[in-house]
Amino acid sequence: ALSRVLLTLKARRVVITRCAKLLALGGVVTFASLFPRIALHGFYATTLVGLGLACYIGSKLVLSESIAFPYPQTPSRSRDTVLLAGSFNPPHLGHLAILRYLSSRHTRVLAVIGINKNKKYSVSAIARQELLRTMLRELKIDNIDVVIHSGYIWRFAYKAGASIMYRGIRSWRKDALEEKMLECLNMFGQLAIGRRYPIPTVYVHADPRMEHFSSTYLRKCLASGKDVSHIVPAGAVDFVSALYKAKVS
Repeated sequence: ALSRVLLTLKARRVVITRCAKLLALGGVVTFASLFPRIALHGFYATTLVGLGLACYIGSKLVLSESIAFPYPQTPSRSRDTVLLAGSFNPPHLGHLAILRYLSSRHTRVLAVIGINKNKKYSVSAIARQELLRTMLRELKIDNIDVVIHSGYIWRFAYKAGASIMYRGIRSWRKDALEEKMLECLNMFGQLAIGRRYPIPTVYVHADPRMEHFSSTYLRKCLASGKDVSHIVPAGAVDFVSALYKAKVS
């Protein structure tokens, strides 16, 4: 337990160190864009307030809420909308375990398939959307909407009225740097571009038994012809195989 805590702290320190320059510069730019008249009064004043904003973002990065496994149970669903974004390329039991937990905690969950215009996907977002819907139906989860969005996820979250943006992680050791950089960019975008108070990011840890699951791992299993019934719901094995085998072989 102690070693896990130390690894978590170490991972967070690495992330904050690498983000420090970005935060300082981002704080200055954010302040200058939000308050151009005040910024004209002097570079030093702008820098000072910009560093204050950087400290604000840095503190949020360090203090972000995370939910460890086993997940705490709630007596009833909170009446709000939340989202979990990812490429879901393809979705697997690790994704579904987190989505199932969120569906038990909130009245409406949005599973957002994000599209990066600079990336090429072997399987279309529409096909992945139908695949994830099929898996959710098999698990009898009926309060999750699967949607596709191209652009800033935080913009979609605002329009949807989401109160939380969830992120699933395998462990801090594996995902800390990438996830914290993404959270930093999301907060900066909401402050500088959206000019809004940031929607909080909450991390949900994977079940340790599924910590090695990933979309990359699933695609490799499909490419090598291995059985994937332990990674996806039994009823979706043929569907995911038909979509991906021809693409990855």
